[in-house]
Amino acid sequence: SRARSRPVIGGSAAISARASSSPIAPGNTPPPGDLTVTVSTSGVNLDPDGYTVTRAGTDARAVAINGSVTYASVSAGSHTVVLSGLAANCTASGGNSRTVAVPAGGTVSTGFSVTCEPGPATQLAFTVQPTNTKVNSTIQPPVQVTAYDAQGSRATGFNGSVTIVIGRNGGGLLPGTLSGTRTVSAVNGVATFSDLRIDRAGDYTLRVTSSGLTGAESWTFAIQSLVCVLGVCL
Repeated sequence: SRARSRPVIGGSAAISARASSSPIAPGNTPPPGDLTVTVSTSGVNLDPDGYTVTRAGTDARAVAINGSVTYASVSAGSHTVVLSGLAANCTASGGNSRTVAVPAGGTVSTGFSVTCEPGPATQLAFTVQPTNTKVNSTIQPPVQVTAYDAQGSRATGFNGSVTIVIGRNGGGLLPGTLSGTRTVSAVNGVATFSDLRIDRAGDYTLRVTSSGLTGAESWTFAIQSLVCVLGVCL
């Protein structure tokens, strides 16, 4: 009787044996099979150029970051496929190599799951700017500064120290002084300054720095007078 097609799952490879009208005679070469390699990618800073899948060390083919490639009519038996061309911030779960057994006259599939993480922090930017505030009042909402990688994604792995100071001092003859916690540790790439105050009226900017990163300057904001006496506003 004619054999039915029956799927078999082995490890990470899904195998489907094709129906055959007669068994393979001893000494005969088994019929070839098909090998499909599927790639899925998630995360940030994905590589738009895609990857390369190589079978048996020489048969290289391009594959999209979320795509597949099929090697048709390859010899039955064990085959190794390697995924390459990943960006520095991307890794393949379980490694970049898979070994699969191609069944005689059947098909087998295997896959790579790639995750791309943000790169190292290279720059700072104000993500919550300072707002107009009264003299010696806490700037609200709290000023926030975010670390970004070279591609502009938040560097969630950055937990370094960030320092904030006055950039442009609008206090005139009586320069303003910034008080509060002026150096904080970032959490998942975000530094929050929750108790900043300035003691003189005027228009100011703030600057932030962190070792090894490009700093940033805020927009201009006003520290407003509480009272003016004989032309002197405090």
